[in-house]
Amino acid sequence: MALVRYLTKDDMNEKNRAYAEKFERLHGRPPWLRLLGAHFPPFLDAVDAMYPKFMEAGSFDKATKELIFVASSEARGCQWCMQSHSRFLVKELGLTREQVIRVRAGEDVPELTDLQRLLVRFARRVAKNPREINEKDIEELRARGLGDQEIVEVIAICCFSAFTNTFTDTLKMAEDLEMMGLEEEFF
Repeated sequence: MALVRYLTKDDMNEKNRAYAEKFERLHGRPPWLRLLGAHFPPFLDAVDAMYPKFMEAGSFDKATKELIFVASSEARGCQWCMQSHSRFLVKELGLTREQVIRVRAGEDVPELTDLQRLLVRFARRVAKNPREINEKDIEELRARGLGDQEIVEVIAICCFSAFTNTFTDTLKMAEDLEMMGLEEEFF
């Protein structure tokens, strides 16, 4: 069980309740992270400020961004974020469960583009040990046509995943999958 209690939507302020209801309509499940984060509304304000900028805007399509998020979450060992964003890739973005499992295992997935495979490998390295990233890594990205903006965008997505990874891991959200009825959808 999570280390703090999940709030209900009735416990949330109006803004966060409206966002929670929108999330539930869009994704067909309660916004569990929000139900914990609502204990400190500035946390949700930060998530709301970052998510659309990192995950919806920018140079890469939604599937590529989610692949980066899943790869960096897996590299850090965050079960909740890895599994919830794997669900997005399958239920909302058209990848198969088998493809996502192979991405998470660090295996080659021929159905991905060359650029997606490169970005997944790079994201895993950024998440595991950012201090080991060097000029050779950046030059490999540049050789695929990425400029400074795209390189920083990939790193920013990895940073955003670290933000939510820390929150969900610390509060033990992944231990609640059965209670949430998500043990089949989250893999």
